[in-house]
Amino acid sequence: MGNTELSPDSLREAFSHFPSGVIAIAAELDGTRIGLAASTFVPVSLDPPLVSFCVQNTSETWPRLRDIAVLGLSVLGESHDTAARTLAAKTGDRFAGLETESSAAGAVFVKGTSVWLETEIEQE
Repeated sequence: MGNTELSPDSLREAFSHFPSGVIAIAAELDGTRIGLAASTFVPVSLDPPLVSFCVQNTSETWPRLRDIAVLGLSVLGESHDTAARTLAAKTGDRFAGLETESSAAGAVFVKGTSVWLETEIEQE
């Protein structure tokens, strides 16, 4: 095999063929839903209950989410590929066509997903 350089777009396409857990991380701030998709989600501990997720260093959304007291995590399944792509978009309405529900604390969840976790950031 030759040494072929991959563009970010072709590398993203290649990575998309590897099945991994995808979650929606979302919250409401001043009546506006803010969210993103993360493809790295790992249960860490049952006691205390902890999970870990990774967000791209260049994310412009994460700095807005990190300062919100409560975040909603929605575990997306195979049938949520459109939701995952919509939430991963760089531009436009990341919630277009998605049904969501907000908790009293401001966590936002994607309806129809298998698990909702209302969380707060323990460590970054």
